[in-house]
This record gives sequence, structure tokens and C-alpha cells, in this order.
Amino acid sequence: MKRKSDFSVKKTIQVLFVCIMLVSLIITGTYSVALVREMSDRSAWEARAAISTYMQDFEKRQQVVENYLANLVLSNIYFKQMAAASTESEMYLYSYSLQDSLDTLLAVSGGGYSVVLYHSGCDLMVSVQHDLSTNDESRLMYEWELKQTLHAYLADGEINQTGWFCLPMEDEVLYCRIVQYKDVSCCCVYSLSELVENFEAGEEDTVVLVADGKPLFDVPMPVDLAQLHFPTDADHADYVGVFPRHLVSQAVSGNLTLIRFSPYGIGAADSVIQVVLSLVPLILVFAFCLFYLWRSVYQPMQHLTATMKKLNDGQAEPEILDKVYAGEEFRQVNATVKNLLSQITTLKIESYEKELERRDAQLQYLRAQIRPHFFLNCLKNLYAMAQFSTAEELQKTILLLSKHMRYILSDHDHYTPLKNELDLCENYVELFAAMNTSFDPEFRADIDPVLLDQPIPPVSVLTLVENTVKYSLRDDRPLRILVSANILSVGDGQKVVNLSMRDNGPGMAEDVLYHLNHLDLSDKNDPHVGIRNLIRRFTVLYGKDFTIGFFNGTPQDQYCGARIELFFPMSKEDE
Repeated sequence: MKRKSDFSVKKTIQVLFVCIMLVSLIITGTYSVALVREMSDRSAWEARAAISTYMQDFEKRQQVVENYLANLVLSNIYFKQMAAASTESEMYLYSYSLQDSLDTLLAVSGGGYSVVLYHSGCDLMVSVQHDLSTNDESRLMYEWELKQTLHAYLADGEINQTGWFCLPMEDEVLYCRIVQYKDVSCCCVYSLSELVENFEAGEEDTVVLVADGKPLFDVPMPVDLAQLHFPTDADHADYVGVFPRHLVSQAVSGNLTLIRFSPYGIGAADSVIQVVLSLVPLILVFAFCLFYLWRSVYQPMQHLTATMKKLNDGQAEPEILDKVYAGEEFRQVNATVKNLLSQITTLKIESYEKELERRDAQLQYLRAQIRPHFFLNCLKNLYAMAQFSTAEELQKTILLLSKHMRYILSDHDHYTPLKNELDLCENYVELFAAMNTSFDPEFRADIDPVLLDQPIPPVSVLTLVENTVKYSLRDDRPLRILVSANILSVGDGQKVVNLSMRDNGPGMAEDVLYHLNHLDLSDKNDPHVGIRNLIRRFTVLYGKDFTIGFFNGTPQDQYCGARIELFFPMSKEDE
């Protein structure tokens, strides 16, 4: 049955290849012709798209300048005040106030423009702004020539305010737009040589800029302009034509036409070569198909079959799947199987490491719970109370101690309700006050009633209270401890519990704060065993959703000592 299945697959593939070869011979001729035509159309489309996009962008920047100049004339108060200026000093003063507006104009226009203000009454030209990629010497020369050219044109009196126009300047041609209010003219000027130079063309391409049917710059023309069709706005401002040895693309913006001549290398000889290369002899195609079939299908299938047998026998190492296949399907199957084996191996290792970590955490947890000094002190105090205290006081203290030891030594689950933990803390403070201090510690809880049944790791809050009593107890006044719990809402609607503990002790030193906020949980020699154990248990239960921070309160606060903030997800049962 297995051999019959293998034979069926092989034969099906062979039949498919033969059919493909026969069909390919029929469609080769049509495909070759279509390929040549597609290459020609693609070249034309790319040429049209490049030059049309470039000129459309230039036209958009012109429109931005148009709109800004119109707004300048209509609503800018400094521009109108400049028109009323009667002296050069007043004009300079108002032109300086216009500086921000002119800088904004240059920014919104995309750069490359120059702005000139001219007062015909004072015959004064100021505020030349530009963005040229030149050195200082050429920049100053360009600015001087620009002033001279515009001054000669504006002083003549016949100013074109209807739209953009070309203005010759030495070896340059300026593209100008002028708006006028009374005696003040604002001229925005663009260098047309930059328009040609900034267009990204090939090294063998020729770019020509034409205005009103005449080239603006002296550039060798590969094709006579009389043979070209100059597009207009009605032609959608772009045109592509094919001439001997050149592909000509044009685009229009206003009265400007940008033309690119690109060498055109697709001819009859190229078409013949394409057809010949497509018509590969049938025998070579057949031999190639057989080789491809053996190399890409038969051989990988055989190797995968052998690999599956090894895996079935228990040899599940991912290294046996390191072979690189040529076919995408075989690579995908190989990579998937290898990934599964790697995940199984990783999961086994992680499971073993988590088991070791759990056992180690339990040992640390039990070690932190023993607290031998506390219990020994309790026994000593009970001995002393038996001699000097009343029977009622001794009985009360023994009951407090037994309740404390019963909770500590009982076999808890991973969680205990918050209210049970608070009862234990209250019992601990009362027990400590009964046997140790002249000033009784005060314990107060401010808990949202919804959170009383919130599950938390057992002996967690007690650990914090014990540390507070140990390090914050003072001889001059009672120690006050406040435990509060509130519900916070985060951005995605999830509810978070904020468990806080504060006291009125001396607070923690800066080095201790830094150490606790950067605690290394893997350091088993760290002296803060209880805190480290608490963080590990919360992290095991809540993962990355748990956060803890250690701070000191402010002097104005009633609880100005140490402050510990815990954040973890709220139990869904309490929501």
C-alpha cells in the first residue's frame, strides 16, 4: 500500500510537468510579444510617473506660496504698516517685524525660495531670504545679482501681478511671483536651474526646461523640439512619446514644461533575443524537470521519511533536522517539526527549573517564617510575666502568642484573604506591645471593603509589619503603622490593587532604599530574606503584573517614615 501511494504521487507530478511543458510551448510566442510590450509600457509609465509627480509637487509648493502671499497682503499688519512707511528706518523696522512671517513662508514652501521686499517710494529693497546649497561667496554673489535684477524690474513700474513668470538673470532664470500693496512689493523667487538640477534623472538622461516653447537653458537637444507635443493642463500635464533611441517624458506646471530624454534600448534585436531565450529546446526542459523533481521532491521526501523514523524510535534531538531543503514546503515542514522539538525540550528544562525554584522558595519561605529570636524573646517575657504580672495578663499574652504561632506554622495555600492577614498583623502588634515596649505600637488599617477578601500570599503583610516594628520602633514616642488598600483602574479597564504600608519612624537610608528598589532575587546571601521572599512569591503568582516600590514619606505627612507600595491585579471574584 505504501509503495502504491509513493508511485501515485510521483506519477502525478510527472504528468503535471509534461502538461506544463506542452502548454508552455503553445503560449511562449504570445508571452514573448506581450513581455516586450509590457517592458515598453512599464518604462513609459515609470517615466511619466516620475516627472509628473515631481512637477505636481513643484506646483503644490507654488500654490502654498500663492496662498501665503495673499494672506500676507490681506491680513498682515506689519506689511500694511510698511506700505505707510515714509523713511528707510521705518521700513527697516517694519521689515524686521515681518521676519517671522517670511521665515514661515520659506518653511511652508519647502525651501529653495528667496523672498524680497521692495518699497517703491523709498526705492529700498530689504529682507532677502533664501535656502541655497552654496558656499558663502557664491551665496553673496547670487544675492547681489538677485537684488540687481529685481530692482531693475520693479523700478521699471510695469509689474506682473497676475501669476508666476520667468525673469532672466545672468546665466540664471528666476521664476517670480509678486504681490503689491500700495508702494510695497513682496517678491517670491525660485531658481529654475535648481528645478532642473533637483530632478532625479539617470546619468545618461537629458533634462530640458521649456517656457512658451523655448528652452530656458543652453542644453544639447537629442530630439528637435518641433517634433514634440507640448502638453497643457487639459492633457493632465504629462505626456510620454517614443522617438528613435529615446523615450521622451514631459510634465507641465503653469507655463513651464519639464522634458526628460531617456535612452530607449528596447528594439527589434532585443525582441528576437527574448523570444529565442524563451524557446528552450524540449529535451533540455525535460531533463531539467527530471533533475528538479529528483532534487527538490524525491530526495527531501526520502530524508524526511528517514528522520520521522528516527524520531519515532525516540531520537528526538532537534539537531537531526538541521538539513537545509530547497523547496519551501519541505523547509516549512522541517522548521515546524524542529520548532516543536525545541519547544518540548525547552518546556522540559523550564519545568525542571521551576520545580527546583519552587522547592528553593519553599525552603526560603519556611526559613523566613521560623523567626527564632522573636519566639525566644516571647518565652523569656512569659517567664518574667509569670513572676511579676497577673494571671489575666499572662493568659492574654499566651493566647496572643498561640494565635500567632498557629497562623505561622499552619499549612497555608498559595493565597489567604487580606482580612485574615490584617487580623494576624493586629494580633502581632498587640503581642509585641504586651511584652516589649513602654510605648505601645499603634496599628491601623484603611481598606476598601471590596478588598477584604482579596487573596494575597500568606504572611506577606505580616512580614512588612515585622520589618517596620524591627527597624522603625522609637523610644521617644509610639510607633504608628498604617496599612491601606485601594482599587486603581488602568487604561485598558483592568483593575489593580494598591496595597500600601506607612509608618512614622525615622525612614530608610538612601543606600537601603536604592538596594531594596534594585533587589537581586537570585542573591541568596542578601540580608533582606523576608522582603526577597515576599517579592518572589508575589512574582510567582502575578508575574510581570506585580510591582513594588520603597520610599520615604514627607515631613509634613503624619506617616513620615518608611513607605512601601505594592501593585498587583485585582481578583476577578472581587470585581
